[in-house]
Amino acid sequence: MIEMTYKILIVFYFSLLAFSCVKKKTEYPKDFSFKINEGTSEYNSITGEYTRKYIGKDSSVNGLLNKEELQIIYTLIENQNFNDFPEKFECSQYGSFTMPSFSTTLEVIVNGKLKKSINTSYCDSKVQQKMSDRFEKIVLEIRRILDSKKEIKNMRPCDIVFM
Repeated sequence: MIEMTYKILIVFYFSLLAFSCVKKKTEYPKDFSFKINEGTSEYNSITGEYTRKYIGKDSSVNGLLNKEELQIIYTLIENQNFNDFPEKFECSQYGSFTMPSFSTTLEVIVNGKLKKSINTSYCDSKVQQKMSDRFEKIVLEIRRILDSKKEIKNMRPCDIVFM
């Protein structure tokens, strides 16, 4: 009888341990929104407005994201610990530097709190490189989702040439 009780307790303990290690996917809060600016394009998830810059005149389309797309982005932002990112990623003294360079700004609102982080392509080595890599992972996923929208796909490519 005591042996059976120990077996049940052990199974119960490992079950709790297994469930506590699984990262919970939480639903995004009602006020979740983001803005991303990559220099030649920008997007506002509240309005759904996607703007691409061109020589002469910019062009905008409505690319409103659906709940599933917002959930994917929110989950990624949470899993990558976006709130821990610095306001601006600083270049390390090591590595190479590139011109022209571009900055990507990501602003996120969650539960009434605004968090903004800026990353640059000027240098290939950052002081907080692992966080910079996680920032880029978020940006790539947002770009993938936005580029899959029909309205955005149908826009002509940016015609600005950088030297």
